[in-house]
Amino acid sequence: MKQPTKALLVLLLGIIPYLGYAEVPGTISFQGYLEDDSGNPINGTTEINFSIPDTVWNEYYSAVRVNNGVFNVVLGKKNSLAEIDFTRILQLHIEANGISQPIPISSVPYAFHANTVEHDSDTLKSLACTSGQVAEWNGSHWGCADKASGQKGTPGGKGDKGDKGDQGDKGDQGDKGDQGEQGPSGESGTPGGKGDKGDKGDQGKQGPSGDSGTPGGKGDKGDKGDKGPPGDSGTPGGKGDKGDKGDQGDKGDKGEPGPLRVCNGSTPIGSTAWVQYSATGIYVDVNTSQCGFTSTPTYISSIGGDMWHWYTTGGSSIYTPSANSFRIYIYYLEETITPEKANEVKWHINWVAVEN
Repeated sequence: MKQPTKALLVLLLGIIPYLGYAEVPGTISFQGYLEDDSGNPINGTTEINFSIPDTVWNEYYSAVRVNNGVFNVVLGKKNSLAEIDFTRILQLHIEANGISQPIPISSVPYAFHANTVEHDSDTLKSLACTSGQVAEWNGSHWGCADKASGQKGTPGGKGDKGDKGDQGDKGDQGDKGDQGEQGPSGESGTPGGKGDKGDKGDQGKQGPSGDSGTPGGKGDKGDKGDKGPPGDSGTPGGKGDKGDKGDQGDKGDKGEPGPLRVCNGSTPIGSTAWVQYSATGIYVDVNTSQCGFTSTPTYISSIGGDMWHWYTTGGSSIYTPSANSFRIYIYYLEETITPEKANEVKWHINWVAVEN
């Protein structure tokens, strides 16, 4: 509830309407009215302390219910008012949420005053008040009078703020609460640095045979061999019959090998033209036409990349070699692989070609 900075209190006092010879009760019904600093009635609960100046009597209520500004308490319920001499009491002091206000008691609660008079008094003995009446002292004698509500008193001035109370003792530790629901997954961490190259794994099973490559073009016609030396001249004889065709001469010795031609290159890093051939396999046709070979050279190849290429096989296995190209099949040991994923980690083929 909003703590009021201004409190207007309306006092209503009431007692049991018929006294007779019954014992006088030690309580007073009290009704008040609270409003905030804008003049609006308060709703909720509030703390209220009641005291009577120049006496030891007081009562404290920690949670008084307030409805549209109106609240009700029964004073004397906790600490009896029966011993208070109301003939000499002029004020009731009220403190609500730090706001102090004295309430004038101009109409004495006569039932309590009557309690100070001997019950065998001829005057009181003769009283027979009906419901809705109270005993009233007019200054000279007792009589029955209709019970009337007191008038709304003039609001008192704002009292001084009370001292701060001492801090209470620390309470016992509560029971352990139930475990909360699992929180959402955290964001992915930054990829770690490239690890050391692992040991070479065991050679995998041989992959399926690749499709036959396109046949190479017909090679150029070889140079004509050197003419053999002429045979020795025979003795001229008579013209004989035409002789049989002579045997072919022996093949000449093999000439010295020509110089080796070496060429090297790699597929484009990050954009190699990988082709999917299975869930865990891809292949690429490596173009070597820039070397200008006229015959099929000897190819040597390896796979390179930023990561995971050490979990592959096939990077050095040459398929369908020709003067202008060869094919490499890559098998990934860990999981599925796609051409896009291979280029993300920059897999590519490095090669060297040697022509005799």
